[in-house]
Amino acid sequence: MFSRKTTIASFLVIFAALAVNCSLYMMKAKMAQKDRRYDLAIDYGVKHLRKHPEDAGALRFLENAAARYFEATKETIAGLERIEEWDEVVKVSSVAYKRLRTLLALSRLSYPTESEITFLKNKMEHSNIKRAEALYIKGKSQLDAGEYKKAIATLAQCQECVAYFKDTDDLIALAKTKLAEAHYQKAVNFYNAGDYSTAIEHLEQVQRYVENYKDTAEYLRKCKEGLANEYYQKGQSFMIRGEYQKAIEEFEKSTALVPNFRNASYQIAKAKEELVRTNYEKGEEYFRAGHYKQALDSFAKVLEYRSDYRDVREKYEEARDRLTVKVAALPFRTSGLSASFGNVVVEQIISKAISQQREFLAFVDRQHLREILKEQALGQTGVIDEKTAAQVGRLTGANTIMTGTITLVSVHEPAVTKTTKKANYYVSYLDSRGIKRKKPVPFYYTCFRKERSVDIQISYQLISVETGQIIESKSMRQHHTDVATWVTCPKERINSLPSEDKKRLYASQEPKSRNTLVAEAIDKLSQKVARAFITTVQTIMPK
Repeated sequence: MFSRKTTIASFLVIFAALAVNCSLYMMKAKMAQKDRRYDLAIDYGVKHLRKHPEDAGALRFLENAAARYFEATKETIAGLERIEEWDEVVKVSSVAYKRLRTLLALSRLSYPTESEITFLKNKMEHSNIKRAEALYIKGKSQLDAGEYKKAIATLAQCQECVAYFKDTDDLIALAKTKLAEAHYQKAVNFYNAGDYSTAIEHLEQVQRYVENYKDTAEYLRKCKEGLANEYYQKGQSFMIRGEYQKAIEEFEKSTALVPNFRNASYQIAKAKEELVRTNYEKGEEYFRAGHYKQALDSFAKVLEYRSDYRDVREKYEEARDRLTVKVAALPFRTSGLSASFGNVVVEQIISKAISQQREFLAFVDRQHLREILKEQALGQTGVIDEKTAAQVGRLTGANTIMTGTITLVSVHEPAVTKTTKKANYYVSYLDSRGIKRKKPVPFYYTCFRKERSVDIQISYQLISVETGQIIESKSMRQHHTDVATWVTCPKERINSLPSEDKKRLYASQEPKSRNTLVAEAIDKLSQKVARAFITTVQTIMPK
């Protein structure tokens, strides 16, 4: 941390620099040179000179900094050369070369000259040669030790330093040939053992290292034919066993290796036709037995291969229709609430239920349902019996009726409560020794609290259209509260209030309205009802 004196001194230096028309960059440059950071001194000096091109003093400063920087760089390079750190020599020389080239572009400088630039360039080239030499020796050693992959990587690095260095191309070619030969011998052994898949892997490695190596292409052709024949034979076996999906997979593997291998394409078409036929027949059997989910899966498999096969699309839709729980959700009756809330709660339950269970669940369109109820004068009393449920189901296509009641159980609004709190403000005084001090002086302010809460209950029933029986009957309750708190205090003491209470000075003095609380409670409660409803739907859904 800087002391107060240091901070003041820094400000004085800045003000003095500005007073003599010295830029902040120049000041930083001089401080860097003082710390022997000649690289930073040059960089800041160049920035200053671009803003003040006529500053002769800055030109002299840069020449001096450049000379010192060059000498320091020479010493660093010499030290690195002694320990043969050629990578570092290249880095140091490259950075210095770029920096001094920037200065050379400023034509009014007498230093650096082309001599310094040439020196650094020669060092880079010399170090690259030395580095290439070291990598060349390492690569040859790896080649002699049979580490062919490492040798290739090392010799490639050598060529990055110096292109076409010595016989690196020949050595890399030799290493690749050695690797190709090793993979070739393994491939031949695996081929003779009948392991065509592994043989192909090695032959592809041969081609990666050396193109057209020996008779690799011929072996690769034979291996692919041999492996294709294995897949073909497996496909035939699956066909005999009636496992057409597996047969298709094996025949497709065969044609992927060798296009039009034997009559694999014909066998694929034949297997697909059999797969379509058998799945269609299975679907019909499942449907007749009332196993609609299995029927749907079988018809879906038919559609995957032949969407135009007989009446499969109609069969698929019929199976799906049998699986789907179609609900006619009647407006809920209300007690203690506006009738509009009866529609609100149903809409929310439907929305939340669909977001949780999108498949095999459908609701009768609300507008369509209202029109039917109005035309037929059904459900006017809110009571759905066996006869009414059957009638609603027949008219709407629903197989399940949802009805219920939403009740405002209670509204609680206790009286406003207030609490007196104590806080302090501070006054200044002089103690007996004349030192200025502060002492707390208490004051009092008032906190107010007003609460409003509602209790909502939803009771609902699910009724089977087919039987008129109640599938489920449940009731759920939700308590919802809002509180308003605010503060009053003398105007002159506002700034002395605790921060939390200060925020309450301008807070609302009314909690949320009754209708708002009811709407929020319904939102939370409809989420609970939707979850319970979905659980029931999953149990009554046809299998």
